[in-house]
Amino acid sequence: MSLLRRFFSGISTYPSVNMEAAKAKALEEIRSNPVVVFSKSGCPYCRNTKNLLRSLGVEGKDKLKVLELDEMSDGPDIQAALAEGFGSEEGIVYEQAQRTVPNIFIGGTHIPGGNDGFVKKSKNEPAELEKMLKDAGAL
Repeated sequence: MSLLRRFFSGISTYPSVNMEAAKAKALEEIRSNPVVVFSKSGCPYCRNTKNLLRSLGVEGKDKLKVLELDEMSDGPDIQAALAEGFGSEEGIVYEQAQRTVPNIFIGGTHIPGGNDGFVKKSKNEPAELEKMLKDAGAL
């Protein structure tokens, strides 16, 4: 995101076309995949999250969708759309907007806290996490 765009992004009350397209793309990915991780390729926390998901048995393109935002031309717009948040919209629960990666959704439900939140859930609530993954069709 350019410096000027960041500076002026808070002035307009109308969302940019790119932001609306990015939000639509994020929502479509979340709706269409059991588990979605918005990630960055060089991020160690993202790597930990992806490894933990795979160790739980969440693998394959039909189970796990990873979007490496730093490798996508619209990645910064998608990250900005996630930072804005979109509440609960058509079966998606995203009540705590998050700019940081990894940004994790299981069955349309956001796991807040990125890697730390996901690791805590896997350690403190393993049965609930397993149920979420099964209900989403990821296991």
